[in-house]
Amino acid sequence: MKSAEDFVRGYFKLFEEKKWDIIPDMYAEDGQVIGFGNKIMSLSETMKPVLERNKTEMTAETINIEWIQTKPTGSNTALVTTKYFDMTNRSGNIRITENIGNFLLEKNDDTWKIKMWINNPNFPVINSENIEAKYRVSNSPASNKFAASVSSSNGFECCMIEYFKKNGISPAELGKIVGIRYAATWDKSVGYEGLISNFAGFFPIISTYVEILERTDNTLKAKLLAPTIKKSWEITRDDVLNFVQNTWFEIADNMGSDCIVTDDGKYWTVVMNKK
Repeated sequence: MKSAEDFVRGYFKLFEEKKWDIIPDMYAEDGQVIGFGNKIMSLSETMKPVLERNKTEMTAETINIEWIQTKPTGSNTALVTTKYFDMTNRSGNIRITENIGNFLLEKNDDTWKIKMWINNPNFPVINSENIEAKYRVSNSPASNKFAASVSSSNGFECCMIEYFKKNGISPAELGKIVGIRYAATWDKSVGYEGLISNFAGFFPIISTYVEILERTDNTLKAKLLAPTIKKSWEITRDDVLNFVQNTWFEIADNMGSDCIVTDDGKYWTVVMNKK
């Protein structure tokens, strides 16, 4: 009988060898997966469309295990935790992820099956072999990198607002200019529903705290943690608010909605109502 670790290695090998029809046999009938949208879902049902797409889209896949360890959790169960790099080539679109995978395995009739899979993906930092240990750059958790990315984006926005303000264009005017330009790139055929769907997905990538307060066929109301304005920037909190208000309003107006952004000193509240 294969060890739990050998089972997981063999599972990865099936992806590399494109054995798409064999992979579902590795799952327990009641197997679950956590990690796709942070929901608990049926493993077989979740992977079924993925494997079907792989049959036509996956040119190649390579999975390299950095480390793997097993902890028995019962007489017929084991938890296998592994750090691995997954490189996929989907018709020339290459992506590499660094993953911490947790596989809860269950053994029935001397055969291991995946009872639960919890995956934590991240984008990697890869150090070349010639980099000395003291100069190697370690990776950060995805949440830390996201927060830093949001901060960097906010800094760029502050820089832009400051520059134009010093050159005679107010933040409100700049927001209108930017909003009109962005609005021209939107597909008006998707209408109001397309607008709020896009903004509902947009908010979580520009703020580290998002609360959807209301969403109906006619209204979207959300609460976001507002950006921090560093003292080194020669602009105010209101400057940023006025820029954002006008940028988003122009986009919303073009798509059949109004848009009001208010600031309570810590959070922004955004309301979009269908016209």
